[in-house]
Amino acid sequence: MYPWGLVAIAFFALLCVAVHAWVRGRAVEVKESDENRRTRESLARQETAFRREFDLLALELKARERLLDQTRQSFQEGYINGRRWLTHLIAEADKAMDDVVAVQLRGRRRDVQSGDVELARVQAERRMLKDRLKYLEYQLASYKEYFPFLEDYENTILNEAVQLLPHAPGAGDPVLRLLSSDEYRQLSSVERDQLALDRFMRQGLTPAAIGMLYDRYIGYLYEREGWEVRYQPVAAGVKGLSQDLVCCKDDVIHVVHARCWASDKLIHERHILNLHGTVQMLSIRLSEDKLFPPMIVPRFITNTRLSELAREAAARLKVEVKENFRLNVNFPVIKCRIDERTRERLYHLPFDDQYDEVRVEPRRGECYARTVQEAEKLGFRRASLLPPGRRASLQ
Repeated sequence: MYPWGLVAIAFFALLCVAVHAWVRGRAVEVKESDENRRTRESLARQETAFRREFDLLALELKARERLLDQTRQSFQEGYINGRRWLTHLIAEADKAMDDVVAVQLRGRRRDVQSGDVELARVQAERRMLKDRLKYLEYQLASYKEYFPFLEDYENTILNEAVQLLPHAPGAGDPVLRLLSSDEYRQLSSVERDQLALDRFMRQGLTPAAIGMLYDRYIGYLYEREGWEVRYQPVAAGVKGLSQDLVCCKDDVIHVVHARCWASDKLIHERHILNLHGTVQMLSIRLSEDKLFPPMIVPRFITNTRLSELAREAAARLKVEVKENFRLNVNFPVIKCRIDERTRERLYHLPFDDQYDEVRVEPRRGECYARTVQEAEKLGFRRASLLPPGRRASLQ
């Protein structure tokens, strides 16, 4: 029996070793499983946080894209709409900051001192803004009082549809503002000038441009009848607003105010009074220069109508009025002139800087042309940008 006892003891020992190894292995497996589980849970939490952050960033990116699209669309519709949208955005941002302060104060209700300090700061800021607003209102009212034309053109000016400075010498051909660089390189000079003119007449006619074109149309009709026409801007150095026309023939001067507005807009008495003031100033200046000054006739020409009070003012001040006079956009706009010194035959397009300084005198062989090809056939070529010293020869 002894050997069998030894065998049993050995078998039992081996069994214990095997059970111990198995239990130890299971413990390691359980430990590794717990670590893996904790790792997986940690990774899952990180993934969830990452996805949440990614979704928030995606929403923020979409919000910024919408913001940029709204900005672009607003400024494409006009600078006025863009500025209104921008001021609204700034106001909303200020409101958000105020909301943050309000939340902070609600969370510190017992801290009366900090609330009083914040209230005093807001009141001081409000007083400062009211003072600034009132000052700006008075300032704007003063500008309109001294420069009445601003009231007629404030939207045009704010929409930046006015050329405040002349085309800078050396800035290149103004045709480039209407053509792409490829078109400018590939087309001949005649083709690109005509294409630029077509686009200007069809696409470039903002309300300010239509007003200027109306002035030029009236000037064209006067020049066709042998009058010498000068264009006098409503403000020195400001191009793009309506201009006074001073038309001279023999011993008669017509001072013309031309206004091309929306058909439902009325001309009021202050426009008649402005014209009367212009005529009186011109009369005073001419009486100082000449012993027998010419007769000055004030004329007001518009595509719309005058108010009853404006008609009465015009009748009392002896202002000739022509209402409902429509703009013919098909009139010839290319000015063909002959240089007095060099005898060069040159033509000017309506977007050239010196265009309004050019006077067309039919008796000297000068004329208007409808197309660039017509001007070229008559022997005229495009005038290059002229330095200030050469402009005297245009007149």
